[in-house]
Amino acid sequence: MGSKYLPKQGVYRLKNPGKYTGPLTDGGVLYRSSWESRMFYYMDNNANVIEWSSEGLIIPYIFKLDGKVHKYYPDIVCTIKKSDGSLQTYVIEIKPYKQTIPPTKPKNRSLDRKRKFEKELYTYAKNTNKWEYAKEYCDKNGYIFKLLTEKEIYMS
Repeated sequence: MGSKYLPKQGVYRLKNPGKYTGPLTDGGVLYRSSWESRMFYYMDNNANVIEWSSEGLIIPYIFKLDGKVHKYYPDIVCTIKKSDGSLQTYVIEIKPYKQTIPPTKPKNRSLDRKRKFEKELYTYAKNTNKWEYAKEYCDKNGYIFKLLTEKEIYMS
């Protein structure tokens, strides 16, 4: 694949650094996609976002396929002031919609396509496993887990 297929990556420069509580890279927040960059801008500039971080929370989980403990770093954790004045904390994961649904078995039975399908299955299994633990963590702590895809991020 050529570089035009790589996600947009870079460092988001904070306009309101007092709201940000997570790790910094080169004086800003590292984003791994244009979707993350867009959400960082929203978090940074929305007056109802009290505080936020990127990959500032670690949720341990046991991956069902290998039985080992792994670390899950959700994309965003934020505290938002709701319309009634109360505060709510959200744990947000940003993923392509395609990775949030089970992959479909290929009609083309080539070795390359079979390997791609197996990789998609593995990714889907790992993601859904992480999200189960994230939901459980959020329930225990009074947080809300949100999975955002390009469909939610670019809603008109």
